[in-house]
Amino acid sequence: MSTASLLIRRVLPRLIFAMFAVLNGASSASAAGRTAFPMLLIQTEPRGLALGGAPITELGWTDGTLLNPASAAGGDRMVSASFARHMLDLWSGRVAASFPVKGGFTVGGYISTLNYGEFDVSVRGTGATGEQFRAAENVLAGYVAGQWGASLGLGMAAKLVWGAIDDDRASGAAIDLGITFDPHWEQFRFGMAVRNIGVQFSSYGSETYPLPTLFTVGGSKPLLHLPLTVSVVGVFSRKGEGEWEADFLPGEPGVSFGVGGEFDIPAGWSGEPMHLRIGYRSQGESLRVGHRLDILAGFSFGVGIPYRSWEFDYTYAPMGALGDLHRFGVAGIL
Repeated sequence: MSTASLLIRRVLPRLIFAMFAVLNGASSASAAGRTAFPMLLIQTEPRGLALGGAPITELGWTDGTLLNPASAAGGDRMVSASFARHMLDLWSGRVAASFPVKGGFTVGGYISTLNYGEFDVSVRGTGATGEQFRAAENVLAGYVAGQWGASLGLGMAAKLVWGAIDDDRASGAAIDLGITFDPHWEQFRFGMAVRNIGVQFSSYGSETYPLPTLFTVGGSKPLLHLPLTVSVVGVFSRKGEGEWEADFLPGEPGVSFGVGGEFDIPAGWSGEPMHLRIGYRSQGESLRVGHRLDILAGFSFGVGIPYRSWEFDYTYAPMGALGDLHRFGVAGIL
């Protein structure tokens, strides 16, 4: 057992949880209620982050399984990868793959990691020892999705999550369930998903906590006279005590929302359109501390550049007091 301060071990996961709950647009209720594994809330894919976590209605999108496992339905054989450098020496990354199988289903999986970097070991009442320890969390997931008729898409993902803070280990498991619905009216689409239904098997300390369960519901629509698709999502998060809070106040437990818009711009070199993206997450308001650039906290901006059967993505997400996030990704059809 390391001599690292118990205070550091307890505060570090909660601080990081609160930061990335905001990054993903989730309510801070989970942070206040002491839920486990902040890694389960991170949007490690650049397009979803750029669109405010709102695109939960699409089909054939492998990386969309982070938001709704039904998004993989009808997809091609695809691979993707993403990487981001966060504040200080935090970094995160993800690798994913999916492929169609008999019966009209699509199966796949991904592995993602959040590395919190190195921290100085300290002893309560003594101070720093000159030693260091590392902290990280990881998610390994597999999913299956399919289409029923011309309107319905269903999906399920099973996830194993584990982490380490120095010599302490924690683990858990969860499932995601999702649905998409196309009413074939005015090009509207709708989606719902429940994420992170599960348990913690072991914890960093003596207490275990519930996972950060989220319920999301949203819709999307391409505009008639503009090459723009608009997506909107509402996010309900469960408190650690198992309750669901439905009153919204910026920065307080309750409902949050996200909205995103994706412009398609002709790109002559590839035959496929280039994508310009903008999004907004309501919980970004809790990151504002009076700085002149705080007005951008909660917004996100991105671009997708196609090249042959590949697309290269970049997203910039200002995070107010926590600095800026730059996420890069690539996805392609095999």
